[in-house]
Amino acid sequence: MKNIIIVTFVMLSLTACLVDPPKTQQQVQAEYLPVTNTDPETIKSGSINWPGDMSTVQTSADNLLGRNFLIMLDVSGSMGESACNAREEKMVVAKTAIEMFIKQVPADDNIGLAVFSNDAFLIQPLIPAGTGRDELLKKLANLNPSNGTAIASAIKLGYTELTRQGKDQGGYGEYYLVMVSDGANTYGPEPGSDIQFVLENSPIVLYTIGFCMGQNHVLNQPGKTLYREAERPEELTFALQAVLVESAEYDSASTFNQ
Repeated sequence: MKNIIIVTFVMLSLTACLVDPPKTQQQVQAEYLPVTNTDPETIKSGSINWPGDMSTVQTSADNLLGRNFLIMLDVSGSMGESACNAREEKMVVAKTAIEMFIKQVPADDNIGLAVFSNDAFLIQPLIPAGTGRDELLKKLANLNPSNGTAIASAIKLGYTELTRQGKDQGGYGEYYLVMVSDGANTYGPEPGSDIQFVLENSPIVLYTIGFCMGQNHVLNQPGKTLYREAERPEELTFALQAVLVESAEYDSASTFNQ
């Protein structure tokens, strides 16, 4: 079964931080328990079978091997500021790049949209890209920035939605969480524990693109994640296009048992 890839776009944020202390591993495990549907001892042992117990799940997806792209857009207040090396607002640059990406996703693949600021919310569940694409673009156009940046909430919501889709596809297919953000975590718990949980307990590859951010970010972990930098709006557009190219070329050398 193919691996999941999380793709993250990050831009530098200068907003004041309102960050809680890091969560313990036990706290993270307890929060992810309902998603993975496994007992505490299994979680504690680190041997979770993503996407959970499939013995009673009836697969419903038409294309069990289909690719899934969930776009997670940061709508925090700092996204209303000017982007680096550009006069446009970060939100405008991000929307333009995401719109182009949505139009390029093949109709047979699934695509969804979620947002995060002080929390994370699903705007459009994963649907075939050829279905309701205009409605998805309309929802994207109506989004506006406010509040802080809760990366941990975004990771958790993305994992939850992709896991749900994983059950629909019997655990097969490819899964991409495309996070578009403008920098560091400024609200809620630090996301390090959540990121480690996903990396260690699922076949997720974290693919980070730092937009006006540099190399120093919790989502950039050499040896565990893939990272790109984007200093100009056109580089963000190119990086999104690379998601499609690299996902088509991606060949999983390992499998994750159901």
